[in-house]
Amino acid sequence: PQAAAAGGVALSHRGLDHVTLRVAGGREERYVVLKDLEFNSDRKRMSCILECCRTNKILMFTKGADESVFPLIRGDQQGLVA
Repeated sequence: PQAAAAGGVALSHRGLDHVTLRVAGGREERYVVLKDLEFNSDRKRMSCILECCRTNKILMFTKGADESVFPLIRGDQQGLVA
């Protein structure tokens, strides 16, 4: 939650098949949950793949141990880390 909040994103509501996020400027965006990848001790991370209802843009949010997430980030993606 701290990294998301630092990026201006907060969870507003979570349903079975959707989430609502409060984004920059206090605007709420609704997303369809396409897939939940639950935490396990092999991956040492969990992810959620979402599709924005307004733009149809697909996003993936990942939470996990630094040593399991950072190696997956390409050099040109460093600005995406919060």
